[in-house]
Amino acid sequence: MQFARLFEVIKNYKTISPQIIFFEILYLMKGYGLSAINISNNNKYSDNIPCPYFFLYKIKKFLIKNDIGSLIDLGCGSGRVIKFFNKYLKIKYYGLELISPIYSSCKKTFQKYDNIEIFNEDIMNLKFINIDNDCFFINDPLKKEEDFKQLIRSIIESKKKYEKKIYFILINITEDKRSVFNEYELVESLQTDLKGYYIYSNYKKNEISKH
Repeated sequence: MQFARLFEVIKNYKTISPQIIFFEILYLMKGYGLSAINISNNNKYSDNIPCPYFFLYKIKKFLIKNDIGSLIDLGCGSGRVIKFFNKYLKIKYYGLELISPIYSSCKKTFQKYDNIEIFNEDIMNLKFINIDNDCFFINDPLKKEEDFKQLIRSIIESKKKYEKKIYFILINITEDKRSVFNEYELVESLQTDLKGYYIYSNYKKNEISKH
């Protein structure tokens, strides 16, 4: 059933579906495991659709190039993202997962890792917001556009006190939701049809030359 759901999702990537399939098979053969797809009946939170390994492979290069020292995954699910990156980057990771059974399974997966912390939290409660980290990984956890924009505005405002560049890695976020970043620097992107990833910083476009 999970294979059927996964390949149904993969078809939505259209022009890059071959790359998506290749990397899913490659990392499955490497022992990374098949991440579950969890369907949400909540009107606030989106279905838990794992980020493609193809995206993670490319984003890994960005993390290394930009010397990222810590990353927080908002809606970490089974921990696919953290598990992948931790194979290559021994930095500090935080994961937030609201659904208790998924959280418990994810926490158990990483219980022996000193550099990984998993929390059973609602990301809209913003309890994580004072963690001094370098990067936010966001795989479209919120259904409503305004909820997403409120989350991003709150994070950016809270980080002003640290006076440093932080990054937002967005997976399959719609153009309407991404409009909250219109005045901010787009560092890197990969887009095909309505799917893709986008990496923004908290620097406004007219401020980049000053840093």
